Amino acid sequence: MEPLEYAFSKWTWLRASLRDGTAILYDAERRRESPLSLALRFDALGRYESVEPPPSAPLPPTGWRVARQTRSDDGKAFVERGFEDTPFYARSLVSTSLCGERVAAMHESLSLDRFANPIVRVMLPFRMPRRV
Repeated sequence: MEPLEYAFSKWTWLRASLRDGTAILYDAERRRESPLSLALRFDALGRYESVEPPPSAPLPPTGWRVARQTRSDDGKAFVERGFEDTPFYARSLVSTSLCGERVAAMHESLSLDRFANPIVRVMLPFRMPRRV
């Protein structure tokens, strides 16, 4: 067992409801292994299949300048609303295209390089304002 920041530098995660199920995307930059990209599609019974990850789609950095991206069939995605914006983590509602559908999806970005920064560690006990 080791702290997450020892194994990863950053990751993003996305979950979107589809007409006939759910799509989950996961991209991680690992420190000792090659990057990891997972794209899973779940049906209504919870069965899943791995699918080819769609192309990368850039998203603007957060207010704290955390870099972020997602994936989209057409390489385009948009932030519709921000929910969390901290020095190392962001949660947003994004608009993207997956499995041939235009969808609204929950998206998260985590920078473990930022999290490991001593200045950020000092800030951890203090609650960051949340947008609702």
